[in-house]
Amino acid sequence: MEALFGQEPGTIPVAARRDSGDSIWVTYQAQTVESIPGYTPSQDPPLSRFGGYITDWKQKATGFFRTQYKDGRWWIIDPDGYPFHHRAVVAYTPGESDRQVAAFQQKFGTETA
Repeated sequence: MEALFGQEPGTIPVAARRDSGDSIWVTYQAQTVESIPGYTPSQDPPLSRFGGYITDWKQKATGFFRTQYKDGRWWIIDPDGYPFHHRAVVAYTPGESDRQVAAFQQKFGTETA
């Protein structure tokens, strides 16, 4: 991963608060997984038709997404019985500059259009 100007190699800038009641945001450099000594990324296993990881750690297929407690932790299990890791964007805030607002409106329209 290439470092940005003023950024330490192997880190990304992250803004955080101590807790949800704190109004002060502090930016710090968070270490990226790729910069951990000895870390080697592995290939994700193939996916089931519901996006679960096809592994030999298959549970009972019920036809429904569900949670299951196994080996000291909770798992999401897909309808075919495979462990499921949900990956999604959970929050998005569009920019507020004139240029960002115009680009957003051009791409997605307005609330009335």
